[in-house]
Amino acid sequence: MHIQDREKVGTREFSAIIIITIASKFSDITPTMLAQAGENASWMIPIISLLIMIVPLYVTFLLLRHYKDKNLIEVTMTVLGKPLGLLITLVLFLTSFAANVIDTRGYIEIIGTMYYPNSPVFLIYIVFMIGTFSLAKQGFTGIARVSWSLFPYLKIPLALLLFLVSDDLIFSRLFPFLGPGIETIAKEGFLKNSIYGELIFFGMIYPYIRNVNSYKRSMIIGSSITLFELVIYYLAFNMLFDFPTIKQVTYPFHELTRYATIGDYVTNTETVYFAFWLLGSVIKYAVYLFILVLIFASMCNIKDYKKLLPLFSVLVIGVGLIPENSVELLKMRELLLNTVAFILPAIPLLLWSVAKMRGEFKREEKNNRSI
Repeated sequence: MHIQDREKVGTREFSAIIIITIASKFSDITPTMLAQAGENASWMIPIISLLIMIVPLYVTFLLLRHYKDKNLIEVTMTVLGKPLGLLITLVLFLTSFAANVIDTRGYIEIIGTMYYPNSPVFLIYIVFMIGTFSLAKQGFTGIARVSWSLFPYLKIPLALLLFLVSDDLIFSRLFPFLGPGIETIAKEGFLKNSIYGELIFFGMIYPYIRNVNSYKRSMIIGSSITLFELVIYYLAFNMLFDFPTIKQVTYPFHELTRYATIGDYVTNTETVYFAFWLLGSVIKYAVYLFILVLIFASMCNIKDYKKLLPLFSVLVIGVGLIPENSVELLKMRELLLNTVAFILPAIPLLLWSVAKMRGEFKREEKNNRSI
């Protein structure tokens, strides 16, 4: 996949995309889902999940570096050949499509339940996907530039929010510190490792990154800041709502914004935070939609992927309208995460093992020595 230099992005833009895309999982239904088993120690689960993903992510990086300008699907086809490569690609496509459907519908539920309860779900969905489609149509370079431009405006208010609600946070609510026990936390950490699944899917946009060092630095910086944000906010949710209340609070972030006031005069700050959250959400799902279309285009050898954006936007809306309520979405999302937890880490390990057996990395070492 050849990308012109002017279309490539650097460390800061890619890091912003990683953080906006994954760290936003403290603002959806994920905290409630993790609290079901993790209880007041649910903040530990993202730490364990990222530790589990380190090896698959490093192996993915080795593969992308070795095959240079190829994206993850192209690497898969090169290493495994067409029949098995197409099967793995189909698995990645279905995973990406399911994530798009379930997660976008989850965000539509948040908007409808918390802010526009009298608006039809399908109308909110259409408006949201129009915004997502419009940004995705700008290509990865356009998404990256918007992400970096808005990054300070999205993150500074989040830091201020924790300060505004600090008086309502009670540290003692974190005890017992290990919640249901280290075994349960470790198990949930493994089953929810796909919280960071986007880091594997970002292999699709590797050719859009300026160089291998920018990709490596972005992954390290982005995942580190993402982990910090997730842990800090999950701690805040537990200190604010306590256990077992946290298990019943469907959207803890949006409830938390209602606690934020500035003196006795500035209240209802949740409206302001909703605007910032909505901007970040459009960026996130523009990235999701772009990667989904890119996977399908690579799988079917379609060069002009932008023509597929309207089709998949409509498909996401159509399938996304099937779930009836947030309870059903919670079950579907947990099933998806638990299933993908076994698949996503295994794919790069499979690719690396096959490439290793074929002697691909030995040839690279020989070439490096000759140079």
